[in-house]
Order: sequence, then structure tokens, then C-alpha cells
Amino acid sequence: MLIGKTGYYILKIVLFFSFGKRDSFSIKEISGRLNISEKVLEQVLLLLKNKGILTSKRGPNGGYRLLADVSESTLLDILYMSGKKLDIMPLNTETRRKVIDEIIEDINMDMEEKISQEFKDIKIKDLLLSVKEKVNEKGLSYTI
Repeated sequence: MLIGKTGYYILKIVLFFSFGKRDSFSIKEISGRLNISEKVLEQVLLLLKNKGILTSKRGPNGGYRLLADVSESTLLDILYMSGKKLDIMPLNTETRRKVIDEIIEDINMDMEEKISQEFKDIKIKDLLLSVKEKVNEKGLSYTI
């Protein structure tokens, strides 16, 4: 798996907030719109808050809102917020290695490097533009 679940959720949340027209969203509202369980969502929101991407406010008009401008962030920057490395092929390095294992590992590392470079070239603002174009193509609304 190239992008882990946490990375997927982080990207989904960052795009959601980047589209947001309002100041803040409750966990319940985000959960419903993004189809992420509240339990998992709380963990990811806290991670993004600790990274300085989101801020939160308690109370009736509270919720989470975007704190930092992420439009110039790259896809790789956002995915690395999960704290996990991108894996093309999970490799078992605990077993006795054979030459073929080393060859496969070299291929894996080369692929990871190439994909990481591609992800460095994709900015969040580019993803948002692609989504808006796709939505317009289908005649839908931007509301996520």
C-alpha cells in the first residue's frame, strides 16, 4: 500500500478544510461529511493540531478550523505528517536475506524515490484545482 490509512485521512481532512467556506467545523459534522468514524477522526485532528495545521475552539460556536495555509504544501509534506514512510511493497527484513530479496528491495527503494519525487511536485493548491475542475465537469457543487 502506497499511502497508509492515516495519510489518506490526513489528506482528506486537509482538502476538506481547504475547501471550507466557514470558520470551523464540529467533529460530528466532519465525520458525517468525510465518512470517518469520530474516534479515528479525533486522533487525526489532534495530530494535525499538534502539527500547527488546525486549531480548535470549545463551546457552542467551536470546532476545528484551518490555521495554516497549506496551499503551497506538497502532497509528500501532507502525507509525511502521519509519521510513516511511504511503502510500495512492505518488505520483511527479519528473515534471512537472499540475493533476490536484495534486488527486490533495490527496486522498491527506487520506486519509492521516484514516487516521492512526484509527490514533491504536487501542491495542495493543484489538487484543489483538480477537484474543482472535476466537480465542474460533473455539474456538481464544491460542497464536501
